[in-house]
Amino acid sequence: VCPRHAVEIVAEVAAALDHAWNAPGPEGKPLRVVHRDIKPANIIIGRDGRAKVLDLGLAKRTDVESGLTGEGRAIGTPYFMAPEQALDKGADYRSDIYSLGSTFYNMVTGDKPYVAGTPVAVMNMHLKAPVPDAHDVCPDVSQGLAKIIKKMLAKRPADRYQSHEALKGDLEAVLTGLMPELDGGKP
Repeated sequence: VCPRHAVEIVAEVAAALDHAWNAPGPEGKPLRVVHRDIKPANIIIGRDGRAKVLDLGLAKRTDVESGLTGEGRAIGTPYFMAPEQALDKGADYRSDIYSLGSTFYNMVTGDKPYVAGTPVAVMNMHLKAPVPDAHDVCPDVSQGLAKIIKKMLAKRPADRYQSHEALKGDLEAVLTGLMPELDGGKP
């Protein structure tokens, strides 16, 4: 996928994830839904040309105990799973941002950010390996775009984008030739 089209897809998916996290539920409070399995296979382009998020089978409201998924095990797809999911430390919207970052990296480079022989080895790489630079792998990816992907793939949730809106703002900046703000300059 060309970088410009990838940015547009990621912005649309970020908007969908923002809606799942912030849309008011029946009680009037935000739903706080986390998808927990964002990956290329769960994103399609509809007839209208817009990205659609599929497969909510692992989605979960973070404010409600459902008991539907197993306790004490990682939930998601290892190639795209956030480090906190690999450690079974819970997930929030920033976990989906991480998985979207892995997907974004895959879209612009043609490869997954971390590849190893077993799912456990891949999850360990998500936990410990340096975040790869998409620009180094594919020079067609601008340095600004590579910085956005690195921020999305930060190991600690606190170092990732702290809102979908901040992510979308940086994506829009890169589309217009500007450098991303990266959440107001935070590392």
